[in-house]
Amino acid sequence: MRITWCQIKTIIAFASRPIQGFGLVAAPFLLAALAFLFVSLRLAMVTPDAALVVPAGLAVVCGATGGFLLVCGVLAELIFKTGDIRPADFSRLTAVEES
Repeated sequence: MRITWCQIKTIIAFASRPIQGFGLVAAPFLLAALAFLFVSLRLAMVTPDAALVVPAGLAVVCGATGGFLLVCGVLAELIFKTGDIRPADFSRLTAVEES
């Protein structure tokens, strides 16, 4: 599925500060990443023979998800602030067939 800049602009046009919305969604993932990182470090110190793959893997996945959402928020903010197409102008956009 290909998303164009106009579609992204339409999706984020409802918010004046899209990074705040993405940040609110990313916050639980980042907190979970810190919690899983703490659990994996504690397990490593208390019981050296413990399997650390699951908590460390969850920390990486949650951290990557939170970071991705923050980057999406920054990109959405950039598109929202620099975009110059108004929703009323979308009706005049037409597709051009490439040959």
